[in-house]
Amino acid sequence: MKLNSIRLLAAGVLLTWGLVVPRCEAALDWDLRKLAFAADASSSEKQCGAGLAFDDDVGTRWSSAWSNDQWISIDLGQPRAISTITLIWETACASEYALEVSDDGIAWKEIEHVSDGKEGERNFVFDNLLARYVRVFGIRRATQWGFSLREFIVRGPAD
Repeated sequence: MKLNSIRLLAAGVLLTWGLVVPRCEAALDWDLRKLAFAADASSSEKQCGAGLAFDDDVGTRWSSAWSNDQWISIDLGQPRAISTITLIWETACASEYALEVSDDGIAWKEIEHVSDGKEGERNFVFDNLLARYVRVFGIRRATQWGFSLREFIVRGPAD
């Protein structure tokens, strides 16, 4: 188990009788973004590049050009098991989008289609999904601005 590529979900600290006791309410999982080779996008606005959707900071974001049919992707370096994808959208979200995977970054397979997209967090859970590349393809914007994604989190199954 590589500790530098593991993340505790819901990790915290519990103070009991003056003792600091680590608390973990969920299993360890692989945060595949830490293994990623590259983030890419069809377009980016100003200082809102693709890498900012993968930086574990909801204060930053990727923002696309102000048009439909924009995408953001991540290269995991090699095919990996994927159990969960979490998207955290800003107000300028996608009202319709697709989650896609690929083994080569050229031929994409749709694994989820969302036609009721809204601001905030959306989680997707998968069984037996293996892919090297993961992409969010924004089909239709919810506002006049571009697509704006605060976080794009790809996780593998717990060990």
